[in-house]
Amino acid sequence: MPAFIMGGNVMGTALVMEHANALAQMIVSEKDKLFDERVEALVKLYRRAEFYLKQGFLESIVCEFHRKKVEMIMQAETKGEITEILKLSKPHFDGNKFVYTSPYAVEEEELLLWSLTSLQGPLRDEGYLRYRELFEKCLPELAEKLSA
Repeated sequence: MPAFIMGGNVMGTALVMEHANALAQMIVSEKDKLFDERVEALVKLYRRAEFYLKQGFLESIVCEFHRKKVEMIMQAETKGEITEILKLSKPHFDGNKFVYTSPYAVEEEELLLWSLTSLQGPLRDEGYLRYRELFEKCLPELAEKLSA
C-alpha cells in the first residue's frame, strides 16, 4: 500500500507557503513569552514535513499534518506543551486497537509513519488494518478510486 500515498512532488510550494504564513503570524503577533520556542518548533516541524515530501509523499497529506501541528504550536501555552506537540504521532496498541497517548497526535502523520514502516517489511494484520483505515479517512477520494 505505500505506493498509494506516494506522489511526484519533491519540494512543495504549498508547504513553503504554509510555513511562511506561520512565521508571518509570529512576527506580527504581540510580545510572546514563547516566541523563541515557537520559532524553533516551526523550523523543526518544517524540516520534518520537508523530509516527508522528499520521500515522495503527497503534498496534501504533508501540508495537512503540518497545518494541524502549526495550529497547536501557535496555541501552546508552555514550553513543555510545544515539546509534546513536536513528538511523532505514534499510537499505542492496547491489545485490541490503536489509541493515541497524546492529544497532539494527528492522523495524517500517523498515516505517513505507517507508510514508512511498511517499506521496511510487511505489516502485521492489526497494523495493516489501521494503515488502511487512516488511508480511507485521510484520502477518501483516492481510496474510492483504488477500490473501484
